[in-house]
Amino acid sequence: MSESNLSCVPAAVPSSSELPAGGPAPSVFCQAARLELELRLEHLELEPGLCAYRLSVGAPDGFEVPRAFALRAGRTVEEGLARTPAIQAFLAGRASHIEKLHTLTLVVPEFRELARLHGFMGALEVLEQSKTQCEVHEPFRAFVEGGAALQDIVRLDHGSHMLFDRNDEVLPVGVYFDYMHGNFHEASYDLPRALEALRANPQVTVLPARRARGNEAPGIQAVPYYNAEPGRSAFIAFRFAPTVEQVRALWAEQRRLHSKYPSTRIHEAMFNLDTLGLRAAGIARFDHYLGHIEVSCPTDGRDD
Repeated sequence: MSESNLSCVPAAVPSSSELPAGGPAPSVFCQAARLELELRLEHLELEPGLCAYRLSVGAPDGFEVPRAFALRAGRTVEEGLARTPAIQAFLAGRASHIEKLHTLTLVVPEFRELARLHGFMGALEVLEQSKTQCEVHEPFRAFVEGGAALQDIVRLDHGSHMLFDRNDEVLPVGVYFDYMHGNFHEASYDLPRALEALRANPQVTVLPARRARGNEAPGIQAVPYYNAEPGRSAFIAFRFAPTVEQVRALWAEQRRLHSKYPSTRIHEAMFNLDTLGLRAAGIARFDHYLGHIEVSCPTDGRDD
């Protein structure tokens, strides 16, 4: 085992004539130690080109680190995901560190289905209520212990509230509708018929009404007075849980509608593809997503 050599060198006390003009000289304490550090890299190739790894650096077991150096020489452990070439470059000494994949994250197994059913933020809220973290911060341990699966490695897009798999294919995230999101008010839809069709759709969850509107059927609610206007005073709030096939078709339509910010066009894409079947059923009042605006305004109401 390596030795630890310590030395204490007291600083010479300067005379009064040597004191700096700005104030008294500081006391100086020097301590030197010869330490031994061990670097240990463990990695597991999850699939060709993708690894989970654990990198630890610190004094070997049994080596007594002087107390003054404990914080600086204590063992540090890093776990993450990396491409296989990054691991190989580090092992060959061509890289001073492992280039960690910050774009990919291992999430808890239930997150993907929660996101499909409740939406991106809704899933995070459900996990928060159960005091469960969305991200697994020790992916190497999770895979070695058998508590993780490849499909749980995803890309979380917090800006657009979207979810992608490790190959950057879009994953299903629940879509919320109300009078602002998706224009689901009486100017655009026959609400009583729409409510019946939505309740019959197993992929739809009609949300409880916060503001009942007169004698309307439960589920149809009043637009808040500060946003209400003639022809837009009632709406339905609901959430749609798409399948993988549906969300991929929608993503293609979203990118066709707006290549720069496609995530902002999910409701329009659903209308165009008639994902809910409301246009085919004659429940939508117009053949265009913004038809209710086009009736009274010469522009298409968009700000892009």
